Amino acid sequence: MLRHVRVRSFSLVTISGIVLLLFMSACSKESNDPEEKIRQVITAIELAAEQKSATTVIEYLANDYNDKHHQKRQQVIRSLLGYFYRKKNIFLFSRISNIKLDPNDETKAEASVIMAMTATQVDSAEKLLTLKADIYRFDIKLSSIDGSWLITTASWKKDSASSFLESF
Repeated sequence: MLRHVRVRSFSLVTISGIVLLLFMSACSKESNDPEEKIRQVITAIELAAEQKSATTVIEYLANDYNDKHHQKRQQVIRSLLGYFYRKKNIFLFSRISNIKLDPNDETKAEASVIMAMTATQVDSAEKLLTLKADIYRFDIKLSSIDGSWLITTASWKKDSASSFLESF
């Protein structure tokens, strides 16, 4: 999944409208395929992060979400707001490396996402070699709660540009 968003030339209202249209478009496809629904959730979270919308990101976290750094969902909001404040521009370039559905419980899944985070727009994976990008591997666990896939926990670690390029 390759994508980029150009933020500088749009007004906040235009950006909000685009995000809403993309979200509505993703929802209107109403795929019954759990993997596709999980991909849509990950894409929506990425768009929200690029738009610095902590409240939208948090909507995709289960009420009992926790991870190694955050015991509660509310702590994630504080971390996101701090990150968004420190970064003038956020551009994400990602690849979902796998999605595994739990064979014993159709409401559980795991996904791995390799993501490059930059302050400059990225057009291709090869361009990452010329940029200073933070590259992370995210391993997330999800649950289908009331028909929506939500992240219940996540872990992440720094990764390398070569590892990122190998995922394509």
